Amino acid sequence: MVEEALQQAKAKQIIVLMPTPEYEGAPFPALLKEVVFYIGSADGLGNPSPLNPSPNGAAAFIALGEAVRGAQSGTKTDYTTRDGSAVAVMVASGIASLLIDYTTQRYARGWGADNFENMRSLLLAMSEPTNDSYRYLFPTNLFRKWTDSQKLVREIIYNPESILLKEFL
Repeated sequence: MVEEALQQAKAKQIIVLMPTPEYEGAPFPALLKEVVFYIGSADGLGNPSPLNPSPNGAAAFIALGEAVRGAQSGTKTDYTTRDGSAVAVMVASGIASLLIDYTTQRYARGWGADNFENMRSLLLAMSEPTNDSYRYLFPTNLFRKWTDSQKLVREIIYNPESILLKEFL
């Protein structure tokens, strides 16, 4: 049932992000490498959480997910901090949503960040490798060295192996 839903998501070009479990090994959905992005947790400096399991070849990224401050349930003024991959997947979902919005405002639908391969190319371009096979999502990497952001996005989407991107990968 889950596999069928994920295959339907793939057919409809729906991007799926999944938090890493806090045990070793990528669970079934994350092993569908053409459908699911596997998101682990990191601190604000990009250091992976010690609870992240090995990505086992899945499309594995890490995002801020340690000591993230947020509203405390049931109050209007109290705050709490949260940790873990469930927090990181919310941060990564926000990043992915902004990429979709940015690219679809500037480009015709179908060649923006609204499908798995284009999103993967953009996430790879903005991320930095860690020492444990994950890539830390660092959004400012995408635009910090480029003055023509439209040219950069076109280059990432149409030619992900480009010489222009070697510095990111």
